[in-house]
Amino acid sequence: MTISKTFTLVALGSLVAFGSCKKDTKDPEPETPVTPGPSYSVPTTYNFSNADFKSSTQRIAMLGEITTYIRSTHTSTAATQPTLDAQKLKDMFSNANSQFTDAALNTSGIQLEDKTSTTEIFGYELKINFSDAALASNEAAAQPMTTTASKGVRGKIISPSRAVLVDAQGFEYKEYAEKGIMGATFYYQAMRLLDMIDTYDNSTVSNGGTAQEKAWDEAFGYFGVPVDFPGNKTGLKNWGSYANSVDAAISCNQTIMDAFLKGRAAISNKDN
Repeated sequence: MTISKTFTLVALGSLVAFGSCKKDTKDPEPETPVTPGPSYSVPTTYNFSNADFKSSTQRIAMLGEITTYIRSTHTSTAATQPTLDAQKLKDMFSNANSQFTDAALNTSGIQLEDKTSTTEIFGYELKINFSDAALASNEAAAQPMTTTASKGVRGKIISPSRAVLVDAQGFEYKEYAEKGIMGATFYYQAMRLLDMIDTYDNSTVSNGGTAQEKAWDEAFGYFGVPVDFPGNKTGLKNWGSYANSVDAAISCNQTIMDAFLKGRAAISNKDN
């Protein structure tokens, strides 16, 4: 390209830019008045009159019973060791055949399996893990006070501080179930509900609340904290316990709680 052509292109570009910057002589468009939103206060606890996150709390309790059952094999000094029933673990996952010690869970009509993400087929893998855990518990029970696991061999590892049942790769069966369900069920459901919150109806009240209120409550329930958290840290479960363990470093407790409180207050006051 010649210098003259280059100069011409630059000059044309400058004219376009200059023209676009010329003062607009038209009268400015009138501003659209902003309608103020509803006035309301945000509470300091999750004590909303119609709050209901029982289903989330019960699913957390179901996971608690599963991990307690697996942990029963973590013996190191007893002459006998309990063994696991793979079908019982699978039934607890799908809430079948009344396997929970808490009768209210057996009759709750809810389960963990149907709320678990199918993206990474975790539910299928978990059932395989349950079967493997049962075999490992039977093999370890033959020598209840001896380490039976080794590289490539499932069994029990006994150390001065604890005993754990592990698979052939050294992963704890309890941790696989606990952390897996925390992610594939609790976190997955909470994020799905929050991401879709604007698709739920917030006009029709049914059984004490709107669909949007109930969805938000369920998501809060999966956080696993009391309604007056973080002032009250009693009985923290799963994600609530994790958040509290890192709060000193990243100050997340109040931030997360405030977000849940503000969101629920907004929903109840029709503040989109």
